[in-house]
Amino acid sequence: MKSLNIVNAAYRDLNPRVYGFDHCPAGRAVSTREAKFTMIHYVEKGKGALYKNGMVYEITPGKAFIINKGEEATYTADKNDPWFYRYISFDGELADDFKVLPTVFETSPDFFRRVCDVANMPCKRESRLAALLFEWHSELCTGNISKVDDYSEAVIKYVNENYMLDISVGGIAEELYISRGYLGRCFKAATGKSVQDYIIEVRISHAKKCLMEKMSVTECASNCGFGDTSNFSKLFKKYTGVSPLAYRKHEFLNYTNNTYK
Repeated sequence: MKSLNIVNAAYRDLNPRVYGFDHCPAGRAVSTREAKFTMIHYVEKGKGALYKNGMVYEITPGKAFIINKGEEATYTADKNDPWFYRYISFDGELADDFKVLPTVFETSPDFFRRVCDVANMPCKRESRLAALLFEWHSELCTGNISKVDDYSEAVIKYVNENYMLDISVGGIAEELYISRGYLGRCFKAATGKSVQDYIIEVRISHAKKCLMEKMSVTECASNCGFGDTSNFSKLFKKYTGVSPLAYRKHEFLNYTNNTYK
């Protein structure tokens, strides 16, 4: 592995930290524990595998993979056709924007070739790398906004059609053929809330209607996908501030008072 040292310029928005390349020996594994920076590797030749968040990704030439700050991951060169990759790590206030990217994505080698050109420059490497990161940020993160919206709309549609069933964030991610973490980041970016919170909110919205139709608490829990009465009552109070029975009594009194005014 050859890491090309640069000075920490402490740029606020996108701040390059380390970059370099590696001709990996067959089967060599590299692990990160709570990565200090956002890291992106681009595979030029060979192949390998990435293990992250309980999933395995096969990486082939022309593909890049991202390890976000704070994540744990292991990436291993293939035993028969070990990879050659280039990489860059960075931090800064805009680094989290790269979380909209899928764990593995296709990208042009142009960015990393230009990064390598910077290595041969005698000065201003940090500022030139930061400029390249800004350009890449615009290309990758802005270009993935449509995917963020598409996935978020798919979640909303799926939950509204299946809220009464035993659905989960992991199950929805499998339906969409993406990782749970990436789905969560997309949905959070588009709506400001987690997928799990949205599932509960939709279920509670339907539970309110069931309560006003004089269904029992047990029936409401069953019909709205909560599974058991105890969990339903606990979540209902957490999200509304009152118990299911108290809500029904309060709303019924309001309805009666407004009807006979």
